[in-house]
Amino acid sequence: RGEFALGTGTVAIADPDEWDDKGSPAALGTFNSFLKTPPIDVTGLRGGSLNLVFDSSFRPEGSQKASVTVSYDGAAPVTVLEWVATEDNKTNEKVTVPLNNPATAQSMVISWGMTNAGNNWFWAIDNIKVDRVGPLFAEDFNGLPLLDSIEERGSRRR
Repeated sequence: RGEFALGTGTVAIADPDEWDDKGSPAALGTFNSFLKTPPIDVTGLRGGSLNLVFDSSFRPEGSQKASVTVSYDGAAPVTVLEWVATEDNKTNEKVTVPLNNPATAQSMVISWGMTNAGNNWFWAIDNIKVDRVGPLFAEDFNGLPLLDSIEERGSRRR
C-alpha cells in the first residue's frame, strides 16, 4: 500500500488478505466487496458528457477482479471498467473512465467492486470525481433557415 502515493489521508480499501487473516474464510468462499455512491443528479446533461476520475492502487493476484459499474435511473448496472488479475500491477494510477450517460438520464449510481478474491491483494481508491466533458454551449448554425440576402448600397467617402 506504500506505493499508492496518489492516495491522500483516508482512502477506501477492499482487502481480501486482511479478511482472510481472520480465521481463513477464503476456505469457505470468495471475498466480494462493493462501494456505491448515493444517487447523483444528472438531469438535463448532454448524453456522453460525463467521465469518472479516481486514483487507484490495484494489486492483482489469483482470480480476483476489480470493476466499476454505473446504473442510470435504477436500471441494471453496466460495467464501464474491469480488471482481471494479471501480472500488471496498477499500484499508483489516475483512472479516467467514460460513463456514457444517456441524455435522458435523471440519476446515476456508481459502484466499485472487488470480487472473486481469496487470500489475495487489495484495491484502494481515493479522490473520486465525476467530470463534465465537452462544451457547455455549441452552435454551428447548420439548423438555421436562410433568408433572402439583403443588398446594401455602398457608402461614399467624402
